[in-house]
Amino acid sequence: MEDIHSLLKRQLKKYFGTLHVPAPWERFIKAVDAAYKEFDTDRTMLERSLDLSSQELLQANSEMRAIFQAIPDLLFRLSNDGIILDCKVGGTADLYLSAEELIGRRIQDVPPEEVGGRFTEMVRLVGETKSVACFEYSLAMQNQISFYEARLLPLLDDQIIAIIRNITSRKEAEEALRESEEKYRTLVENINVGIYRSAGDIVSYFLQANPAMAKIFGYSSVGEFLKAPVLQFFRNPEQLELFVQEISSNGFVKDRELSLHKKDGTPIVVSCTAKAQYDANGTIKWVDGVIEDITERKQIEEEILKSSKLESLGILAGGIAHDFNNILTAIIGNISLAKSKVSPESASYSRLTAAEKASSRAQDLTQQLLTFSKGGAPIRKAASIEELLKESARFVMSGSNVLCNFSIADDLLPADIDEGQISQVTNNLVINAQQSMPRGGIIAIWAENVTVGGQTGVTGLPLEDGKYIKIIIRDQGTGIPEDHLDKIFDPYFTTKQHGSGLGLTTTYTIIKKHGGYISVKSQIGVGTAFSIYLPASRGRLEEKKVIAKETSAGRGRVLIMDDEEIIHDVAGSMLLHLGYDADFAKDGDEAIDRVRKAVESGTPFDAIIMDLTIPGGMGGKDAVQQILAIDPKIKAIASSGYSNDPIMAEFKKYGFSAIVPKPYKLEDLNNALQQVTSGDNDNANRLYEL
Repeated sequence: MEDIHSLLKRQLKKYFGTLHVPAPWERFIKAVDAAYKEFDTDRTMLERSLDLSSQELLQANSEMRAIFQAIPDLLFRLSNDGIILDCKVGGTADLYLSAEELIGRRIQDVPPEEVGGRFTEMVRLVGETKSVACFEYSLAMQNQISFYEARLLPLLDDQIIAIIRNITSRKEAEEALRESEEKYRTLVENINVGIYRSAGDIVSYFLQANPAMAKIFGYSSVGEFLKAPVLQFFRNPEQLELFVQEISSNGFVKDRELSLHKKDGTPIVVSCTAKAQYDANGTIKWVDGVIEDITERKQIEEEILKSSKLESLGILAGGIAHDFNNILTAIIGNISLAKSKVSPESASYSRLTAAEKASSRAQDLTQQLLTFSKGGAPIRKAASIEELLKESARFVMSGSNVLCNFSIADDLLPADIDEGQISQVTNNLVINAQQSMPRGGIIAIWAENVTVGGQTGVTGLPLEDGKYIKIIIRDQGTGIPEDHLDKIFDPYFTTKQHGSGLGLTTTYTIIKKHGGYISVKSQIGVGTAFSIYLPASRGRLEEKKVIAKETSAGRGRVLIMDDEEIIHDVAGSMLLHLGYDADFAKDGDEAIDRVRKAVESGTPFDAIIMDLTIPGGMGGKDAVQQILAIDPKIKAIASSGYSNDPIMAEFKKYGFSAIVPKPYKLEDLNNALQQVTSGDNDNANRLYEL
């Protein structure tokens, strides 16, 4: 009969499969064998005991085997020099080797040499220190890289357990996380939008910020920016209170516009979106937010809004000014006729002169309306800004307690401007500056060449790239309240007891139509500074020509095309006084017919004065080419109550020989006719200056 020692050993080998019976089981077998010999007299009792122990042993072994096989890792039992005594490699494709192929080999000889060297080192370390050792390595298998973690643990009898785990998925996840963090870090550090984290009380300090955040507020580094309290950037205490209240109540704000300022005090407008993060008790731990500097965008939006307001008003203003100028033409024309018939020493002459001056003031008002009427265009030429600034400012300052200081660059370029309009701009700004200093003071006027755009030019302005003349007019006055700064260019907005509220509106529109830009900065009790940018000219300055204003006798036939009877009456009387024969047409169709008949009869017209705008009929623009086709020798003079009509700025382009804007005086009409009939079209170009 087989002894119990052999029986148990055989059974255990059967249960362990290819594994050798572990040493603990060997010791158990020996103990049972000794017990068997000692209690041989009670075999029945011992057999029952052994039968029970065998069942328990089998159950325990089954559980141990199940756990052992369920572990996904590679398991090795090693000798103290790394020889594989047992292993478990089933269920894994990491080695592509069976247990039989591995047992008896050194573990350091299984992988490639560089990895095997690491195993040699770890086996030695565990053997010497009797402590756990672990390391990571990678293997190229089946055309892909796999990553492993090897953990070596000491056992009794100088043996070592090696557990090898495939960590490829973890490594891939770690790499994906690292790449994601790197992308996020790169994005945060390079984006032009400010990203921040502030303390839980919102207004004490920033905890974190990206470089764009520091740049927005004018700091050279993030470290410097983080030292500044949040509170110091708010210009408006009420706005700060509402911001804190909304985050505290709702936990977030979205696209909130805030009026802040930079480190140096420069005001900026930002759009802020922020969200509070809470702890387990519902208390705000910190606030994460995004800030975008929208100062330039707001300026552009304001410019668009101003333009929209002016365009709407311009449609109305242009119509009113046109009709008003027709009336003024009759008034001023009749006054100039009356003055020509009375002695300059008479009381009537002085009365007529006073009436003429009053009419001229009304003409100035219509000119302001026309300046920002739809379609208006300045009549531009190359001109000296220095001369214009000095002449305009000194004229306004004459006899006042205010002094003008000029700082004009020696190499100041000329500008393509309508001298009359830019002179009006200078007058408006200097008068405003003077009125802001009732006790006197100094107005400083600078002018210099600047470049807009490019790598070295000024940026952030709503202007095309190029060369500009920058003009600054600064006073020492009372200043403009901050809540008024965005309204000062609005039509009819004024804080003065006297004034139309059109001065700065006109100024803004003139600069805009010149392709320029105007801005303002002001501080209460310190003063106000207006900055103007005008495109520099590429042309040469023209020499001034003096136009004689004396009336002289004329001769010839002149046709007046106008739909207003009062214009027929006054213009006809003025022409008769000047020595011309006058005829009339109410629109383009009638004018064409009269010119044709005059040519056919052999009594052609020498000149025709044409109103550009005929309500419900053909105006001068459409009629002039047909008239010139009938009579190429006739001299066409454009006249309009819309003195800023684009045709008036480029009249030659449309076939006209000269212009005479309404309202006109006797001498204006005389000069126009003398110049076109004498062929002096160069002087005709300057009629608009009269």
